[in-house]
Formats: sequence, structure tokens, C-alpha cells
Amino acid sequence: MKKTALLTMALVASLSLNAAAETIRLNGSSTVTKAVMAKIQEPFKRATGIDLAITGNGSGNGAKDLLDGTCDAAMASESITDLALKLPALSAPDIRTFVVAEDEIKVFVNRGNPVNRLSREQIKGLHTGTIKNWKEVGGPDMEVIVVTSHKNSGNRAAFRSIAMDGEPYTNDAIEEATDIAEIKEVATMKEAISAIGVAFLDDSVKVVEAPRMARQLLLITKGEPGPSVTKLLAFINNEGSRYIK
Repeated sequence: MKKTALLTMALVASLSLNAAAETIRLNGSSTVTKAVMAKIQEPFKRATGIDLAITGNGSGNGAKDLLDGTCDAAMASESITDLALKLPALSAPDIRTFVVAEDEIKVFVNRGNPVNRLSREQIKGLHTGTIKNWKEVGGPDMEVIVVTSHKNSGNRAAFRSIAMDGEPYTNDAIEEATDIAEIKEVATMKEAISAIGVAFLDDSVKVVEAPRMARQLLLITKGEPGPSVTKLLAFINNEGSRYIK
């Protein structure tokens, strides 16, 4: 009886270790988290038995975690080229990138702001600070307040590349720690403007008409992806695609 009990305990321990091994650690972009991983997390678990341990700590931080070996794949909402400018190790030949979706960045303002349309040049001027008053773009006579995300944000980097020709934000820009905080700031500040991935937007702010700004959403691995990550990529490209809009 005692021997049987010990064998049972050993079997349970072995199963527990195997279950723990079937977890993919994904760190990085909050946009990839919301637009892709959060939508497929449960269906992927049902289909494969593999858990997704997701940490939306920003594209730059996720890439650092990948290089440090503390995650299995990094989620990024900016290009690997731009990320490698900050983290040169991402230029190594063993770095692999996989497109998991496309996301559109939208410029938005406070609902009380009457401005409904902006050109690419106006968007750049507003965010770099060369346009300082809303009356310069057909709005009321009030100062422009730029709200953006933290410096390791892929959304911030992608928007700078696409809409601002890589130029820096105005020194007066308000930096928020999360995408949700950006939206809340703009929703309560009539002078504010910001830009964010479409997955985060809600009715508390107003999206302005602007030229389309899209970017690829990525998973990045160091070396070829392991078996679990390979299953995840296959799921995203096949059955999982119906959950991603």
C-alpha cells in the first residue's frame, strides 16, 4: 500500500511538471496582447492544452526579456529594425520574426474638440510641437497638449516612424504608463491629442479622420521557435485567425 501511494505521488508530481512545461511565456506589446493573444488564449488552450502566460510590458521591455531568456517569445508592435536601434542584439542572425496580425493606429482627441480631420503634416506638427494651438488646424483657440505612451512602447515607436518621420515628440508631451491611461487622459482634457492601436479605442474619445497608418504585429524568438511556440504560430495562422479581427 505504501509503495502504491509513493508511486501515485510520483506520477502526480511528474504530471504536474509536464503541465508546467506546457506554458508559453509571452512578454511585450500591450497591443499584441489585446489584439491577438487575449482573443486566442482560451481557444488555444482548449485546442492544445498549452497555457499562455502573457505580460504586456511594452515592446522594448519584451525584447529585453527575450534576450535575457525570461520569456519564450517577445510580442512587438514596432518593426524589428526600429527595435534593433535600441537593442543591437536583435540584429543577430538567430533572431526570428513572425507576423501575427496587422494593426491600425488611430489619432484621437477629446470629444469636445470640433476638429474632425487632420492631414499627415498636421498630425506630425501637432505631435512634434511645431503646431502649438488648435486654431492652426481649424480648431478653437487653445493650446495643444500631446499625450503619449512610455518610451518602451511599440505603439509610440511605430507612430513616430509612420506619422512623425522619426522626429521626437514635443518636450511637453505627457507620458502615460498604459494605453488605457492615455485614453482616460484625453477623455478628460479638451486640449489633448494622442494616437493608439485601434483595439484600445472606446467611445470616451473621438477618432479623427486621417491617412491610414498601419503596422505589423510580431512575435520574436531567439533561434527557431520551440515546439510550443510553433504550435501557437500555426494556430494563429489557421484556426485562431477567426478570433483575430
